[in-house]
Amino acid sequence: MYLTATFHFSDEQLSQMLPGFFDTLRGHLAAVEQSIAGDSEELSRAAHTLKGALLNLGLEPEAALALELEERGMDSAADRGDLSALARRLRMMLAAL
Repeated sequence: MYLTATFHFSDEQLSQMLPGFFDTLRGHLAAVEQSIAGDSEELSRAAHTLKGALLNLGLEPEAALALELEERGMDSAADRGDLSALARRLRMMLAAL
């Protein structure tokens, strides 16, 4: 596991920390979802925060999707339906973890 290899956490430490990490991820994702209907800058910032949290956990495919939301979110003309679909896809990926 990425966290064990990178940070040398024990299994016990991981079992204590992971629920908090996943709660944080869900909160960041909720911020992304809420900002889709609003300001492009807010969406980009929320997606950037989520991307960083995902990378901290070694979740690169999920972080790539957050990066796509971040970049596309900067475009005020971006299709909000497409952005919502990306956020739903990311939610499904996280639910599978």
